[in-house]
Amino acid sequence: MKFIKNHKVVISLIVIYVIVFGIIGFCFTKVFLSSNGGNKYGNRLNGIENVQITDLRFNSVKEKILGNKNTNDTYFGLTGRIIKIFIEVKSETDELTVQSLLNLILDNFTEEEKKFYDFEVFVTSEKDEELYPMIAYKHCNNSSFTTTKKVGKENEK
Repeated sequence: MKFIKNHKVVISLIVIYVIVFGIIGFCFTKVFLSSNGGNKYGNRLNGIENVQITDLRFNSVKEKILGNKNTNDTYFGLTGRIIKIFIEVKSETDELTVQSLLNLILDNFTEEEKKFYDFEVFVTSEKDEELYPMIAYKHCNNSSFTTTKKVGKENEK
């Protein structure tokens, strides 16, 4: 008891030191370490169970895309809230035809699906041409696609 009375300041500082570093360690593990083991999308996928897209829907859209005489092949992928569509078109396909394919894709999804998912469409050609590859993107808040085209060396001047 005499030891505690003589060293009460040092013991108080040690207790405060242990409590402070305990709190800092707890906060560090909660903030930095807990997020690494969780879902990589965080809470961005909340509500996805209400807007599920089935393979039947993808197959239906695939058949309609392949029904166009200018397309060779198509592939779908779903990653989180992003629907990725890869389309290979014939070499003589023009930009207007690609725009009609993009509209065809949007027409085959419900309004709820279009407002929840982002769409990425990668259009390639049989041959390396001036227009291709083309990438079209539609954010869930937008109503139509935004496209980017291959930029040739002539356009870099």
